[in-house]
Amino acid sequence: MGANPPDRFDLVVSGTGLTESLVAAAAARQGCSVLHVDPNHYYGSQNATVALTELLDLLGLRESGTSVPDEPETDGRPREGANTLPELADCTETAVSQAPRPARSGEVYQAPGAEALDDVCRGVQVDLWFQPLYCSGPTLEALVASGAHHYVEFRLVESTRVLDSAASVLRRLPASRGAVFRDTTLGPADKRALMRLLRRFTDTVRSEHDPLSVPQALRSSPFGEKGAGGALQGVPAAPAAASETADARSGSGCGATAQGRPLLAYLESEGLRPAMSDMITYGICGASWKQGREVPGEAPGATDPQRCQLTEADAGAMMGRWAASLGQLGSGDSPYMATIYGSGELPQALCRASAVAGSTYMLRQGVASVFHEPGTDSIRGVRLQGGQVVACKAFVGNWDTVGQLLDCTAWAETSRAVAVLDGPVIAGEDAATIILPPGSPGTVAGASVRMTQIGPALRVTPGGRCVLYLQCAATDPRRSARQDLLGALKTVATLDEDGGGAAVGDAAVRGLERRPRCLMAVFFKLRQPLGPRCGPGPGGARPSNAVITGGPGLNVALWSEAEEALGVMRALASTLPSLATHALFPTQEGRARPDDDLESGDQDLDALTRALGDLGEPQPSSGM
Repeated sequence: MGANPPDRFDLVVSGTGLTESLVAAAAARQGCSVLHVDPNHYYGSQNATVALTELLDLLGLRESGTSVPDEPETDGRPREGANTLPELADCTETAVSQAPRPARSGEVYQAPGAEALDDVCRGVQVDLWFQPLYCSGPTLEALVASGAHHYVEFRLVESTRVLDSAASVLRRLPASRGAVFRDTTLGPADKRALMRLLRRFTDTVRSEHDPLSVPQALRSSPFGEKGAGGALQGVPAAPAAASETADARSGSGCGATAQGRPLLAYLESEGLRPAMSDMITYGICGASWKQGREVPGEAPGATDPQRCQLTEADAGAMMGRWAASLGQLGSGDSPYMATIYGSGELPQALCRASAVAGSTYMLRQGVASVFHEPGTDSIRGVRLQGGQVVACKAFVGNWDTVGQLLDCTAWAETSRAVAVLDGPVIAGEDAATIILPPGSPGTVAGASVRMTQIGPALRVTPGGRCVLYLQCAATDPRRSARQDLLGALKTVATLDEDGGGAAVGDAAVRGLERRPRCLMAVFFKLRQPLGPRCGPGPGGARPSNAVITGGPGLNVALWSEAEEALGVMRALASTLPSLATHALFPTQEGRARPDDDLESGDQDLDALTRALGDLGEPQPSSGM
């Protein structure tokens, strides 16, 4: 932004991650004046989509990086008159620095004799933290209610497969009652047991949302008997998600809210063989760690959210989400959808909707310091990296943009990899998920590995190539991300590690007869704070008008981010009463805001242009 923004706002938001962007858009819609800043040159923070070469630069893995540096838009010296706001004269200024990069321990594999690294990376866009989106649920509803869906396109993740290592076959998760009985890899007993379980859970799901806001397609279970419409009333409240429990976000550990029998014991009592149990546990519920028969909260590693022992209640919540999301975007066998041009389009779309509502945006301009009010330690203003001082009534900051404000004692770490392949793992599908349960070839310790292939149809890679995301829990600090995930990569792709052209990886899995060649892969670890809080100010008190957010969660797909954003708004309601709302984007008579709430395309574009001023319309992240 060439000119300085106004120097007084109701709310200052630092970081343009998904949660922060939801908060900014919702606050602007409620009539608050919002300044939204980010020290990066792109939207999304940890939810961003960047060029693969930029990921290498962020990890320090390229000899000569060419990406745009994250620098403030000025020379860093305070502007004249920057310290003249009278309401901040008695405040204590506290310096704020960016936290250490959440990504670390990076390593690169490149196929011997392949193209130069920059040539392999050319035209490839990758997510810093890949997560698909459930085809229903609070976050999707918020995207629609905010109007952000006008700026983003989706494509169905066409299937989810779980490896049955005993039979050396990838089993496709069923999307309906008919799909179960058409599956030739299942025996009659398995089909009956699986159908009984799926129907039991999906037929008892009840929505806590207003049924008028739930799409009609959600009101019949895909696993119910013919004519049994109305069994599934909507999306579940999900008291405890499997891969992202409420405790994982609060940092209080797993099992604190868990109820019922251990999931494994329950599935065994239902007559499911181990392979069928794996489909439920790791495919649908998204468990990231080997499940046992221990009572939740008493198992080894029970305080680690990635090593949770799931319960029958967890399974019900996650299976409800899964079933509620099936059939909402095409006829595929998956409840997930991916964003064309990358997941970074989601926060960027929310920023556009927020700008239409009047928010002011500044990239490459982070928060350098905050002003604490004497006595209460409330944050009454910020100094930007360019030197300008801005007064505010409330403050929200992503943890990695305001590291010195973060108060957190518990962390979760994941091992991740992004591979560029010369073709898809699952032929004929542009987006598909593969899960290796614990103990499968290529896995380590007790962790499961989750992989998603993204092809050219999603506009993030050139034709003929495919991006493969891999992730697993990183519970051993002595192991690198490469050590955690290289075996899994070899299970689905060939690697010429020796330089002599011999393909490494000999797993004979039915359905993977022609494994693509891995041209390059980057391995790294990402860490996230659990239950982040705003630390005490100079006087020892915690600011009541400030919230620190934790970035992407540990869930397998986006679902509850809107609920987290709503929690942020409620926490600030005592300072900004207009944020005391029952929903991020209030609806009328239980129905989402109509599309014509933005009036017309021309008026929408004019409003967006005026709001952004000379900053210019944000470009799709694929062009970064």
